[in-house]
Amino acid sequence: MHNFVYKILKSSILIIFIITSVLIVSDKGLSYENEGLDTGTVKGLSPAAVMGPKAEIKYDIQFYQSPLRDSIQFLCWIGGVNVIIPEDVVGTTTVNSRDISVRDALTSIVKANSLEYTIEGDVVRIGSRESFRDSGEDLQSETFRLRFAVATEMQPKIEKLLSSRGSALSDERTNSLIVREIPSNLGNVRRMIADVDIKDAQVLIEAKILEATRSFSRDLGIQWGLNSSGNRVNVTGLTGVGAADNGSPLNVNMGAGSPTSGIGLLIGQLAGNTNIDVQISAAERRGDVYVISDPSIVTSNGNAAHIRSGDTLLIQSTGDINIGTPGGTQSAGSAGLQQIKTGIELNVTPQISVGDLVKLEIEAVTSQPDFSRAIQGIPVVVDNTATTTVLVKDGETTVIGGLSRFSDTLTKRNVPFFSKIPLLGNLFKSKNRIKGNSELMIFIKPTIVRND
Repeated sequence: MHNFVYKILKSSILIIFIITSVLIVSDKGLSYENEGLDTGTVKGLSPAAVMGPKAEIKYDIQFYQSPLRDSIQFLCWIGGVNVIIPEDVVGTTTVNSRDISVRDALTSIVKANSLEYTIEGDVVRIGSRESFRDSGEDLQSETFRLRFAVATEMQPKIEKLLSSRGSALSDERTNSLIVREIPSNLGNVRRMIADVDIKDAQVLIEAKILEATRSFSRDLGIQWGLNSSGNRVNVTGLTGVGAADNGSPLNVNMGAGSPTSGIGLLIGQLAGNTNIDVQISAAERRGDVYVISDPSIVTSNGNAAHIRSGDTLLIQSTGDINIGTPGGTQSAGSAGLQQIKTGIELNVTPQISVGDLVKLEIEAVTSQPDFSRAIQGIPVVVDNTATTTVLVKDGETTVIGGLSRFSDTLTKRNVPFFSKIPLLGNLFKSKNRIKGNSELMIFIKPTIVRND
């Protein structure tokens, strides 16, 4: 409840109106109840255009921090003006004027509080600038055929720009936006669509996956432990096929140093302007390196590129194959011919940053079968997963190392017929078991594709 005083001096008779929630007005015993109003600028005809003779009578008017909507309604009432004031007109006003007409007082208050008004018949409608912005314009429809942006994704963004009367629809088949809006605001819609409907930047991801000796990284001059945002890599342990896995996820600290065996992952950067292709070719000739795969793929900015290099094992099973994971055991399929994928998988998501920097979100997965621990002919699959984020310059190479690859090969040789002779057959057959341990290294070079 607001208490304020209106003082109106007419013909040397002082009339004081004390207002709470009800105004007791004038010497004729008329009453007036509070309504409400908002803030807003003045345009159009003067409210006096619909005022009668009462609006020309002059008063001394004093308002002391009175509610704005109540003050306007009071002046309109004593001036004989029909008025409509929306609920969002709020605030207070203070007026101290002498010998002023209701018409001039009302116009001054409306202007001083940045309100707008319009004349509709014999009614003055007062409101904020926003409420009048589109009230006098006819809606116009326009169809925007998008080239690169997705219409269904653009629709909610466009709707935030529209006036209260505007609307936007998306057509998925033609990838179009149909906008219905007042003409004065359609320009904003056009500008936003022009700014957003552009071709995504693209990044060329060049990867080299190779097996190398432990001295190769030192010869190459790799600086380990650089450019990693976060400095930690999450690595999962074994995944057993046909047996549960007792390993647990590990957190590996990527400090500087040389690559280690096992699943300790390291992120590195090539020093200087090392020509990686020349170095790898020379190492191949020396037998220090074996290139498993060197794929290249182009992806749009912010979208993942998937690279896989490996084998798919076909295993005949007589029952369900259960794959053990750190979280439990899950079925890989029922009896019959089953597929088990092994090898290396890379998921690389590039994000172009300012200064020709590229942020790479990398997920590397290595898996290989271990037949030495086979259960009913089904091998255990050693599965290592690592995720990290690195920041590199356009055209520079980052290296993932520390991934070891174990091999266990059993070779049997025999002479037909003679090898099956009891006792003497052992002289005509042989077994040779070779165990190997090499280090996997993954080189990733992002290059921003320029659209000239």
